[in-house]
Amino acid sequence: MKPIYQVLSVIGLTAILTSQTSLSKAQNEPIVSPSRVLYIARINAKDLVNRAVMKAQSGDNQGAIEDLTEAIKMESKYAPAYHYRGIVRSAIGDKSGAIVDFQSAANLFQQQGKMDDYQLAMNAILYLQR
Repeated sequence: MKPIYQVLSVIGLTAILTSQTSLSKAQNEPIVSPSRVLYIARINAKDLVNRAVMKAQSGDNQGAIEDLTEAIKMESKYAPAYHYRGIVRSAIGDKSGAIVDFQSAANLFQQQGKMDDYQLAMNAILYLQR
C-alpha cells in the first residue's frame, strides 16, 4: 500500500504529516503532535511582519502585536518589526511602548545605514512626544 501524505497549514506553518496508517494509529494525539510531524517549513521575521500588517489593517491590533513581538524574538535586529509594532502600539494608545519601539527601530536603522527609515522613526518619536 502506498503511503498517503497529508499537508496541514497551521498559523503560517506548513507541516507534512506521516502516512495515513500512522495517522490512524495516533488519532487521539493532537493534529500537530511532534511524533506525527516530519517537516515544518518555518516562517521568518519578514513573514510575521507582513502578517502583522494585514492583521492590523483588519483591526486585529493584539494579533498584530503578538506577531511583531514574535518577529523580534526571531530576529532582534530586524528594525521594521520594531517600527510597525510602534505604529500599532501608537494606534491603541500605548504611547510609551510606541516610543520605545520607535527608538529601537531608529537605532537599528541608523546602524544599518538606512537614514530615510531612521528619520521616519525619529519623526514618529517627536510626534508622540508632543
